[in-house]
Amino acid sequence: HISLALRTAVLVLKFFKAFQSNPRLKVVTDTFTRSASDLFHFFIVFCTLFLPFVLAGHILFGTDIEEMSSLSAAINTGAMTIFGDYEWYLEYPLSRTGQALPSGMPIMLLFIWFFMFHFIVTLVVLNMLLGIILTHYTTITEEVKLLPDAPAIWVQVRRYIAFKRQTKGFIGLDAIDRGLQNDNDMSHKGEDVSEESLQAAFDGMSERQAQWLMTFLRGEVFKLNEAESKEKAKCTHTEIIRAEEDTSMTAFELSRQLDQPDAELGAKLDEMVAALEAMRKECRSFKARLADLQVPNPTDSSDAQATLANLQVPDPTDSIAVKAFYHAADKAEKPILDNSLHANTAPARPDEAPPRTADKASSRTDR
Repeated sequence: HISLALRTAVLVLKFFKAFQSNPRLKVVTDTFTRSASDLFHFFIVFCTLFLPFVLAGHILFGTDIEEMSSLSAAINTGAMTIFGDYEWYLEYPLSRTGQALPSGMPIMLLFIWFFMFHFIVTLVVLNMLLGIILTHYTTITEEVKLLPDAPAIWVQVRRYIAFKRQTKGFIGLDAIDRGLQNDNDMSHKGEDVSEESLQAAFDGMSERQAQWLMTFLRGEVFKLNEAESKEKAKCTHTEIIRAEEDTSMTAFELSRQLDQPDAELGAKLDEMVAALEAMRKECRSFKARLADLQVPNPTDSSDAQATLANLQVPDPTDSIAVKAFYHAADKAEKPILDNSLHANTAPARPDEAPPRTADKASSRTDR
């Protein structure tokens, strides 16, 4: 019986080995292969949670409940509880929570144990297990969709029947492969492959088979090139996504830096505000000095005439008066115009002589 059981297991493994010929059939085996590491670590976490629960159940209820009477029975009861076998628990309905077990242990404690075990182990941990498996399964199915040729099993069977019909009477591909792999006596010694070279390398190969082989090889090369192009496109798409993520992160960091207060910028702004306040004070002082000068309004003719009258400027048509005016100006400590327009300036000291120039005509012209 054991031998028959082992043969059955070996037969099942042979089926899974045959599934490797179809990308869609080997999804299950690839899923368990890729998730083996995650499943191993999950099993460690599962045992860390499961075993303390069943050990606590054996310690608390082992004397009252037969399903918890031993550690092995408690482990079996916990495993059956995970798969939905609650018959042992239904013997203690919720209406009896106020009562106690024969040993005096409150039934409420059994209710709390069952609720926590069912929530943590059954609902949370087992769903994590399903999440691990489904994540790898989804990834593999997406990769299968990107393959250049991943036919369904019925399509593959139809292709196989057509292949056997086309290659009827041909030299077997296994024999050709052995001839090419033989390093001691290689059938095809040249690097360039053509229909003539194939017929010369393999005795008994017909021209029809040589043409079929060349067509088959060209198709395989095209499939490989197409697969490489899709892989490059996939890598480029991944790089674009990563670049977009990096750009978004850079923009986020920049916005965060802009939101943070800059101490140096605040100090500069304070200096600018102080400088503006000083400029305002200077402007107010300058306006006050202008008011003290009493400069006539150029749009008011009467005001301008009164100012000119105070200057006592002679009539330009009277040459004698003009000469007398300039003669008086030469003897003055400062020009009359300077005394009139710059009345707020300090007067010259009496012991200082007025500046004289060598040419009186040029001095008068300047004044």
